[in-house]
Amino acid sequence: MKLQPFQMAIAPFGILALIFFYLTMKADGEGIWTLFLVGVVVIAAVIYVMSPQINWWWWQRSPPPLDEQTASILADYCAFYRPLSPELKQRFRNRVALFMRGNEFMRPVHPSEMDADALRARVPEDLKVAVAAAAVQVSFGQPSFSTTKFEHIILYPHPFPSPQFAAVHTCELYEPDGVVMLDADTLMAGFNQPRQIFSIGLYEMARIFKMEGMRASKTDPSVTSSLARTSTPNFDAATLETLEKVSGMTRKQIVAVVGLDDLDDFAVAAYHFFTFPKEFQSFLPDLYQLFVNIFKQNPLDAEHPVVNY
Repeated sequence: MKLQPFQMAIAPFGILALIFFYLTMKADGEGIWTLFLVGVVVIAAVIYVMSPQINWWWWQRSPPPLDEQTASILADYCAFYRPLSPELKQRFRNRVALFMRGNEFMRPVHPSEMDADALRARVPEDLKVAVAAAAVQVSFGQPSFSTTKFEHIILYPHPFPSPQFAAVHTCELYEPDGVVMLDADTLMAGFNQPRQIFSIGLYEMARIFKMEGMRASKTDPSVTSSLARTSTPNFDAATLETLEKVSGMTRKQIVAVVGLDDLDDFAVAAYHFFTFPKEFQSFLPDLYQLFVNIFKQNPLDAEHPVVNY
């Protein structure tokens, strides 16, 4: 098993700790070796506590390569990835790898059935790729890929109720715990056939993009204006009715997929923007340009969608 970056960083201090422990025992616990032992143990403990940050720092500078299985899933099923230029394909793969390393994927089972490691291991690779690809797609125009507070992704084997919503539904965000909940079958259907089936992956990742952007614009006045603008689109009744013409999907049909009546209009429009760009620009040219500014992407240029890249 390949060592994680923090494990490589902590290894020398572990070796030093063993050496200083031996010298301390040889000196009957007296002398300077005890101080050295305490020092390296403290440093090793700090590295362990900071392991997620250390791993992420390293992976951003040296992204872990995708294995052949993961790369083939992108090539075979990800409509956004296939037409990208070779350079942008590499950038997309790097960010997918970062997302998969930086987030926790789980399948819900009864606690008595499995331990935590086995629970994470049960998540099939194609489900991880579908979630990661959606997250990377909506944020692909940003200069760097960063984590969000939504680090825990639960993949249900079927639509589910929850403490927030009693109705059975297929996707949900729970912000206090940073949890994304998705029905696996609906997720994969939208990933494989996004123009035929509403993509709950794109929908929820667009919601996170908006939430993170609005939060950043409030806490940091220097944040890029493209994120601050995520609150500006006007989704009046006429706009929402036109969106139905863009995709041929009625709001009622989308509600039936999601399972909840209260849809996020921005996220629904983002799905249309990425999935039906030609139709979106034709019916809603001003909103299309606004979304280009927000996401810093022009999906009509499938080979080079990133604006000013």
